[in-house]
Amino acid sequence: MAQQIALGVDIGTSHTKLVAGYVDSSDTLNVIAHVSGPSEGVKKGSIANLEAASECVSVVLDEFKRQCEVRPDICLSSIDGTSIKSTNGSGSVAIEGSGLVSETDVRRAIDASAALTLKSSDAVLHLIPRAFTLDDYSGIESPLGMIGSRLSVDTHIMIVSQAAASSRVRAFDRARLRVAGLVAHGIASAEGVLGNDERDLGVCLVDIGAGTTNLVVYKGSGIVHSSTIALGGANITNDLAIGLGIHFSAAEKLKITLSDLSRFDNADQEMFADIDLARSLSDADLSHVGDIVKARLSEIFELIVSDLRDAGVHRHIPAGLVITGGTANIVGLAQFASEVTGYRCTCATPRRVLRSVNVSAKPEYSSAAGLVRIAFSDEALSTVREIDTTQPRGLARRARSVVRRLLS
Repeated sequence: MAQQIALGVDIGTSHTKLVAGYVDSSDTLNVIAHVSGPSEGVKKGSIANLEAASECVSVVLDEFKRQCEVRPDICLSSIDGTSIKSTNGSGSVAIEGSGLVSETDVRRAIDASAALTLKSSDAVLHLIPRAFTLDDYSGIESPLGMIGSRLSVDTHIMIVSQAAASSRVRAFDRARLRVAGLVAHGIASAEGVLGNDERDLGVCLVDIGAGTTNLVVYKGSGIVHSSTIALGGANITNDLAIGLGIHFSAAEKLKITLSDLSRFDNADQEMFADIDLARSLSDADLSHVGDIVKARLSEIFELIVSDLRDAGVHRHIPAGLVITGGTANIVGLAQFASEVTGYRCTCATPRRVLRSVNVSAKPEYSSAAGLVRIAFSDEALSTVREIDTTQPRGLARRARSVVRRLLS
């Protein structure tokens, strides 16, 4: 039987990333192709111009086809933006028949936990089990095959704007690529970088992209909190452009060229090999670059701490913050984040990657790599199944059948 291939596409604010590959029996992500191209029509993680965003998908897809002739068996896309909200729920049902817990009982309990009053414009994106209780026996990860009279479950529920979800799917439709499911950006990144030990202990995944910062908090392998902050690396670029009186493109090039907090502090002593960049900076006072960058980073990490405290999970993360996303390329970021937040902080790239140094070394690929992992995960159904409410053509049914076939 031919090796099944999954495609993960992450349409970000600044770049659209694609990773194609498979996960083998040793939990290694084997990459057969990866592409990154500039994004257009995306603001703060949300699609603002459908035609432009679709064209970006077409460009990276064309490059993927040039790299290899493999036809993917499934495509998953991340979805980002502040329209995504989250809450926790719980549900309880009586066990039918002999008292032996079946898949139907598990699904009924999970569905019962989602008894929410949603706005007509919203839909459930994810309904993710955290832990089960069978009668008085709690802390169960999988109750299948156990015997009892009543099954309860705690879940993490993510809600998305139907307009945001349908726009994401239509961008792929226009690029003639059928997407089988949407996965929240933060969850995809967490799958890409976090190991089971970190999740069991308690950890906060922090993905700082260009337009947004996504948080996902795990405790005992279950998600207890997730949120999106509408700030990211593009805000640093914008601050540099305003503070130095230069164009946004020059500010972005400056940020990427230095990409080190100590070099930011000494930017006025730098000799820039890029002639165009040097010319753009000729009249700028670079002595304040470090202050500008650190001020915005401080704000982002202070908002993270505030978000964790407001959610009541700030004491649940002994493993600290694991930082990924494009902004994690900044040298010295982990130490700076630790000083601001008081947590242990590390920067992470996609884990256990084979055949691609670029993907394994670049944190901006974490979400796309995580999407491929999700396609081969036993929990893939729980992360893509709640999409049918955003697609009248039965997207969830297609996703379920494709994933089942892929995992069989």
